Amino acid sequence: MTISERIESDIKEAMKARESEKLTYLRNFKSALKYKEIDKHDKLTEEEEIQVLSFAVKQLRDSLEQAQNAGREDHASKTVAELELALTYLPEQMSEEEIEKIAREVIAEVDAKGPSDMGIVMKGIMPEVKGKADGSAVKAVVMRLLKG
Repeated sequence: MTISERIESDIKEAMKARESEKLTYLRNFKSALKYKEIDKHDKLTEEEEIQVLSFAVKQLRDSLEQAQNAGREDHASKTVAELELALTYLPEQMSEEEIEKIAREVIAEVDAKGPSDMGIVMKGIMPEVKGKADGSAVKAVVMRLLKG
């Protein structure tokens, strides 16, 4: 079952259960996927669906940070709920140890010596962790390894 199909099924369940907030979040995800599909003029692959939802998760994390900085706990709690729901449709996120293992392998492959090689290392890592790890978490691990 594709991500789009799972979201569609969950929309029906949320409608039956009268879960209006969850329904709103699900419709947001469906809309984002549909816009990308229209833009592409074709059905999305599973990888493309993951990309769309990963971007949505990134936006939600940014929104959460801004809400917390502004002291808007009401908005922050809703954003957390939407973020948690979005993460259920993505592959399980990698732990920092898993990211570090891949980062060490790529650093050895490209023979990276320091922070100036950051771009080369990130270019090697990102295809392997796409959709399974947040880019900022990967960047933090790589920076730590290249400095140390």
